[in-house]
Amino acid sequence: SRGTAATSNIGTGANDVPTNATLVNENLLINGDFGVWQRGTSFTGNGYNSDRWSQVSNTPFDINRVAATANDANTLNSRYVLQMTNITSGGVFTDLYQRIEGLQEFLGKTVTLSFRCYAPIASSTINVSAITSIDGTTISSKIADSDITINPSWDDEHSITFTVPEDVGTVAADGSFLQVIFNVDGLTNVYLANVKLEFGSVATTFSKQGSSIGAELALCQRYCWKPDSSSAYYIYGLGRWFNSTAGRVYFRMPATMRTMPVLEVIGALSDFGVESNGVIITPTSIVLNSNIFGKDGGEVTFTVSSGGSTTTPMAFINHNSTLAGLLFTAEL
Repeated sequence: SRGTAATSNIGTGANDVPTNATLVNENLLINGDFGVWQRGTSFTGNGYNSDRWSQVSNTPFDINRVAATANDANTLNSRYVLQMTNITSGGVFTDLYQRIEGLQEFLGKTVTLSFRCYAPIASSTINVSAITSIDGTTISSKIADSDITINPSWDDEHSITFTVPEDVGTVAADGSFLQVIFNVDGLTNVYLANVKLEFGSVATTFSKQGSSIGAELALCQRYCWKPDSSSAYYIYGLGRWFNSTAGRVYFRMPATMRTMPVLEVIGALSDFGVESNGVIITPTSIVLNSNIFGKDGGEVTFTVSSGGSTTTPMAFINHNSTLAGLLFTAEL
């Protein structure tokens, strides 16, 4: 169960010898195989990239989704790896991290972080560390800190084991987290795959937290949801007018989000349209209505300069653009 490490899932006969490969603990990280990329597949600068993963750096680097080669896929059992490139050496911090919700379940427990990493230059070094927050704001000093030597091979599985302190003060009901960090300062190009955090002092076989790609996507959507608006006239939803210059459209989240989300509008307002009575009107604003929105969905309001009608149904769409998008986020 969650909160305990596996001891053995094989028999007890004379020939049954437990090995790390026969034990599989739950992965406490989401998207540890970098299979979900709702925001896109190539990023420059700070912020979230592959789902649940974020970069923070005073010398921002590029992050890309790279397809695993046939040989690498056999080793990794993964379709993609995460590439960090164009890294500027000498940065004060050049970090890729994930925050795991709910510090309370980790207090006083031993955990192991394992991963595979490829660097084109032999004997490269990355630093792996961990910190905590009891409330989402207060950040601890490092509770783990280890330099790892990386080579041009996926064959080596790397791991660090550490114990999360038990006496950290009062942990808030919402917003607390354990954070794992990969610092890549000094490298110019590095690839990461099969990242796993688990209870116990032994790194067991890599596994996703979700039982399938769809299940992993659903776990990611607790923190981020982006409708697949890749078609030029994608329909986000149907709604109704308040009056001639304002209306609303309803959204149902595919998964209950961690908190009421924040809405990010991607692209220009001219990339969106309100289709009503055969006419497409360009919105002048798109805003999440925090009074009528919760963890499961709610109302997004929009305004137009003119043309609305309280008696006419409408559809909120992309207006001949594949650049537009709406991003709902509830990250830690």
